[in-house]
Amino acid sequence: MAYYGTVDGGDLYHSLRLHNGAWTTASDNDKVKALTMATTLIDNLAYEYDKTVSTQELEFPRGTDTSVPEAIEKATYELALTLLDNDPAEHDPRITTAKLGAASVSYDTSFVPQYVSAGIPSKAAWAFLKPYLRDNMSISLERIN
Repeated sequence: MAYYGTVDGGDLYHSLRLHNGAWTTASDNDKVKALTMATTLIDNLAYEYDKTVSTQELEFPRGTDTSVPEAIEKATYELALTLLDNDPAEHDPRITTAKLGAASVSYDTSFVPQYVSAGIPSKAAWAFLKPYLRDNMSISLERIN
């Protein structure tokens, strides 16, 4: 399967950020798996416009774009890092309390962030993806004669 970005692009992206250990210590094979899984999650969302070419394998490019936007590649790298990190507690915004002694965690189950309910376990990736999403709250009307 195809995926957004490249392993080399991910290496460069993550070399410029903090807390990148899950990426930098992963094998190239695991990086490809993470990029592929991230792409699958990204492609499950509802985006504005149509695919540039209706037969293209991935959801991007779209509309009049001829290449995948940089923000989509960045979202893929962020999401791949989260998937490689594999520590849901680290990325779960519902955690309200965490104790070290006697190991206790409290959750606020009444709060589920939009990105989590959309199936994207990375707030950083969501910030890159959100501008491309279709507005589900809008209604489009067309007159047919």
